[in-house]
Amino acid sequence: MCEWALEHGLPVAAEAGTLERYRQQVDLYLKSLGGLLPEADWHSCRQQADWLEQAGLSAESAQRLAGLAWFENFLPLVELLKTSGGDFYSVAHTFNEVRAQLGIDSLVAALGEVLLRDRWDRLAQQALIAAFHRGGFRITRVILVDHAGNPEAFFASRRGAFRAYQGLREALRGNLPANFHPFTVLSRSLEALAEENHPQEKPR
Repeated sequence: MCEWALEHGLPVAAEAGTLERYRQQVDLYLKSLGGLLPEADWHSCRQQADWLEQAGLSAESAQRLAGLAWFENFLPLVELLKTSGGDFYSVAHTFNEVRAQLGIDSLVAALGEVLLRDRWDRLAQQALIAAFHRGGFRITRVILVDHAGNPEAFFASRRGAFRAYQGLREALRGNLPANFHPFTVLSRSLEALAEENHPQEKPR
């Protein structure tokens, strides 16, 4: 989240107004988690919250701490809310749907399985993880602003680029690469799909 805030120029000073705005958005995010997380993740979150509450924390503190494991996308959501003007749940639902269609989480997990041989490999891994997250964010922003929050309309308008991306992702499925080259190619394909000035394809 620190990296995202610095990259996107988000307000990070500990001022009263800034802290209060983030606090309100954190509350909204926590209240929405049950409807946004996969069932297994939500069950795990609830179990952790119950354990913390039994250990002596208040119900509110237990919920906040248990939910931290799923806060990786919090700041991108805050920025998408500001850009789109939509409500929190709808924006978060669209963001999750887009990431699922693009397979962002599975790609990030696969990146974590590639053997790191030196510092450069570690830096390459971090850069690619950031690239996949950034691609999912940019595509969601275009969908919210230009396609009324409809992912299918977006992917239909860029059918060729989406098929190219899907083909590369399918070729990677089930095969653990020995290096980051396939992920680099795939991240470039995602970047091309995310281009906000991408020409609209004619319906077929």
